[in-house]
Amino acid sequence: MNSRCFLRFAVVLASVLGSSSFSLAQEPVVVRLPSQEQAQETELVQEEEEASATPWLLEFDFPPLTPGEELSLSDALSLAEARNPSLELISMELVKADARIKQAYGLLLPMLNANVQWTHKDKEDVADMGAGFKPLLEMLGIPTDNMDSKPTVISAQDTVNGALVLNVPIFNAVTWTQIEMAEVSKELLFSSMEQATQSLLFGVATAYYAALMSKTVIAMYEEQIRAAAWQLEIAQRRVDAQAGLRIEVVRAQTAFEQAVQDLANAHLAFDNARDALAVLCDVEGLPMPVASTPLLVPELDEQSLLSTATSQRLDYEQLELQKEIAELQLDQVWMGFLPSLSGVWQASYQFTEPSGFGASDRFRWLFVVTLSIPLYNQMRYGQLDEMRANIEKSEVELRTTSLNVGKEVRQLRRDYLTAVAAIDSAQRQSLLADEGLELAMSAYEAGAGSSLEVSDALKLDASAAINVAASRLRAQMTLLQLYRALGDDMRSLGD
Repeated sequence: MNSRCFLRFAVVLASVLGSSSFSLAQEPVVVRLPSQEQAQETELVQEEEEASATPWLLEFDFPPLTPGEELSLSDALSLAEARNPSLELISMELVKADARIKQAYGLLLPMLNANVQWTHKDKEDVADMGAGFKPLLEMLGIPTDNMDSKPTVISAQDTVNGALVLNVPIFNAVTWTQIEMAEVSKELLFSSMEQATQSLLFGVATAYYAALMSKTVIAMYEEQIRAAAWQLEIAQRRVDAQAGLRIEVVRAQTAFEQAVQDLANAHLAFDNARDALAVLCDVEGLPMPVASTPLLVPELDEQSLLSTATSQRLDYEQLELQKEIAELQLDQVWMGFLPSLSGVWQASYQFTEPSGFGASDRFRWLFVVTLSIPLYNQMRYGQLDEMRANIEKSEVELRTTSLNVGKEVRQLRRDYLTAVAAIDSAQRQSLLADEGLELAMSAYEAGAGSSLEVSDALKLDASAAINVAASRLRAQMTLLQLYRALGDDMRSLGD
């Protein structure tokens, strides 16, 4: 990718993240050329001498930048973290993680339930004990004439009972691992949320620097318009003095119109980048980025960079937590082979009249202890194999990530060093292009050069200036990516 394509891609990089339907009403570039009468009043030689002393005599009304409140990089990062809706959605997952921890602890605590039961039968159950013993008494010669027996109610037709039931988990090893898994899962979720925050802030910083570079490009194209207008004026003077050809004016006019169009495109790209930045920061209007302190270059020793990345990167931390969860899942399966002990205490009270047969106590209670011993369950052996495979998978992912991170850090280090060297080369080329443009203009103004030479020098000068801007942007973006690869906190970019 050449420098011009890279710059055009970079200045609209943030706008791809936002809305692409942004409308911009550009004001035309107004060039106030000297009138024909004024040109006739002064000799051509005097006008050329004045133009040589001050080449940019023409007065311009460039379209102003779309107004907006100034926004520093520090404020942009703070606003994005505080207002971006995506982070707010992730924070809701932390609330759910806390709820799961409460649920896991609830398995260790007793559970108390109360119930009231009403029973209605088709009829009551009774027993007449006197009628049953009367024949036996007569056989024994015991008179039964004055014996008055009443039926005994064994079970009433309507009964109302109340009970309190207390379930007490005395020992259950599986529950312990569930609590640990819930707590580690919350740590993993928190790490994932922090990684999402860092990704968002990285996007904000990228959009911010792209917008700043777009602003620089606008100033470059304004200089190109001034140079093209100067060439147009000299060409027109030569034609008026019958010392030049019409093709020189056409060529200069074409270069001028192209510079005006490039400036309009630069304004559009700048506003699109600002619009994307506004979406990320959740602010109204188009914020105006201001120049910030250049990023500090970390120590570029390869081993130091790799050591920093290993200790700071969140994906390492997440893989370690995933491995810990897999190990806890294996422990949970093993705990299923252990016995569990639980107890139940129940108190009951009968609100209706007790039956005449049996105890007459309305209030009764009992306590039951249950020891559950798992003897055989084939599913657990399959679960053991599955959990062991998950642990091995986590270890492989850790090794793979370590290799990929090392490659990423080394490549970004080389890219940054190359980008820094490219800046020096681009600046030297720009100085040579500036000198070439001055020589071409001087020669053309003196009648010793052609307009084609000036047009070529203008294009070369513009290309060299854009190459400098692109090289600086490439180095800045590469350094920003290196920060990200090392796991540095993106919040520190605003310090």
